[in-house]
Amino acid sequence: MRETRRAVSQQTFTSIRKPEELANVVRREDDKALYFALKNIAFSYKDLFKYLVEEFYEDGPDTSRSRSEQLSDLMEVSEATLYRWKKSRKKVDEKYAERLSELIKLYGYGEEVFESRKSFFEWLNSPNVHFNMKPPVDHLDSLPGIRYTKHLLDKIEYGAPV
Repeated sequence: MRETRRAVSQQTFTSIRKPEELANVVRREDDKALYFALKNIAFSYKDLFKYLVEEFYEDGPDTSRSRSEQLSDLMEVSEATLYRWKKSRKKVDEKYAERLSELIKLYGYGEEVFESRKSFFEWLNSPNVHFNMKPPVDHLDSLPGIRYTKHLLDKIEYGAPV
């Protein structure tokens, strides 16, 4: 039993070398493993961008904006900071790993609640009375906004009036 825990623990802290490995961690629905996987990504920011775009954008990347601009929006950092990370091969910082893990979980949960990605994206991008008639997606730039959005998804899932 103790050796099994140690093996799982060591697996949690190993580097994630491919986006597919990150996707496997996401599917396991283990919050701790996801957080540490994001902190220990050992693949390029280009591959991270591709994975995140597939997770967070219904129709793929916005071709009117650069990849670095879109990724910097998702990570809530400037493009200059993103460029410095890429150049120095820096791993994802703790607060950004936390934010990304929360977003990944939220999007997975939203798909589950609405039973389709398309329906979830429609809700996410539609004006909502709980957000002063702004779409919920506009409030995903902070952990409190992410948590409030999840709270609303909980209410929808359990049939509470929203």
